[in-house]
Amino acid sequence: MENEIKEKLEPFLTTIVEKECEVVYILAEIRKLLEQTDEENNFMVLKFYCSWVLHAKMNSPRLLKEIEKEKEKRDEKMDAVMEEIVTLSKFREELKQFLSKQDLENEFKKDEYWNKFKNKLIKVISECPLVPNDSYNGPITEIRYRTNLEYKNINYRIEITSV
Repeated sequence: MENEIKEKLEPFLTTIVEKECEVVYILAEIRKLLEQTDEENNFMVLKFYCSWVLHAKMNSPRLLKEIEKEKEKRDEKMDAVMEEIVTLSKFREELKQFLSKQDLENEFKKDEYWNKFKNKLIKVISECPLVPNDSYNGPITEIRYRTNLEYKNINYRIEITSV
């Protein structure tokens, strides 16, 4: 089963992503591979984004608590947690590590490939807010990527809604 997933996945990892559906497909297949290889707990950020693209809304109490904590102490400089969310740097790093560990040829180390992929990914997850579940009792009610397609380049920001 792992080899079948890899064979289907690899052509998408070496070609520039042009459509949102390609991002969803890539991450859905990576999610399957994470499960098949029992690597889910070693790549938690990757697993989270693989799941996020498949849902209408997503929750992560741990992430909401981290963001809440950082939001309270925020100053002019962007803190590490928010920077990772905005730039997707931790996601990219885990993605590259996992694909390398699976001996899958890919282009994620190239900025041009990554930027196209990231822009399509953000379009997908901008339709899916991060919302609290019952185990979270903080002030944040929603976190959402917002895109601005006015210039054809995706400009995006994180919008945090609180009570």
